[in-house]
Amino acid sequence: MELIGDPVTVLSLFGVGLLFGLTQTMLGFGGGVVMVPLLPMVVAISTRETIATSLVTMTPIALFNAIRSFRNGTMAPSRSASLAAGSVFGAAFAARATGWVSDAVLQLSFGTAVLMMGLQSVLFRPKSKFEARRIFDPVVGLGAGLVSGFTGLSGGVVMMPYLLRLKSLAVPRAVPTSIGALALTSLSGALTFAWEDGNSPGTSSLVRYDCVLWLMAGGFVSSLYGLRWQGRLPERVRIAGVATILIFLGARFILKGWSSYGG
Repeated sequence: MELIGDPVTVLSLFGVGLLFGLTQTMLGFGGGVVMVPLLPMVVAISTRETIATSLVTMTPIALFNAIRSFRNGTMAPSRSASLAAGSVFGAAFAARATGWVSDAVLQLSFGTAVLMMGLQSVLFRPKSKFEARRIFDPVVGLGAGLVSGFTGLSGGVVMMPYLLRLKSLAVPRAVPTSIGALALTSLSGALTFAWEDGNSPGTSSLVRYDCVLWLMAGGFVSSLYGLRWQGRLPERVRIAGVATILIFLGARFILKGWSSYGG
């Protein structure tokens, strides 16, 4: 593998990695919401390559942060495991399914998922708590896995709204618990793409490993601080900022995908 040598590209990838790490550790969304729209602006890369590269990049960082959360006692490990019981299968299937559709469909799917996440942030009411039986966790996880493998978002977009509404789970534990589940979710999707690369000789790799190193470097650096800060960020500020960014990105990708589909 030949590493990227252009300093501007390297710094840009490192910067995307920094944003990715903060998004994962402070919001529990996994970071794909940053990488999928920004990575094609830095290097020439298709939507499917972006999804594969995103999942491969976020996996070791998610595992690293999950271990940290488990060791410091902020994660609810049984809840993470029950969510992952469904998400690993959904992510593996959806990663394969990305090869059955066009770039335009993938862009529309990503835009729709992100727009829904943004609208959910606006409509979210912290006091609207409920309790769900643990048997529903794998079902929620399955949905998160399908979103993860098909859009590169890691599944936090589905898990976080669910976890934040559980009466039995304190709000500060929601992000670490989501990270625990999404670590296994992204691992499943990443292994599926890596398996496809290994079983498709003569074709270019779906995973841009020349980008992964710099993205991971930025992600690890920002992750060291993100978990410490995630409980200090005022919830109203977090919701307003996240909703604005997500609605903008979602609408942009829907328009872009629709334009490509129509063309």
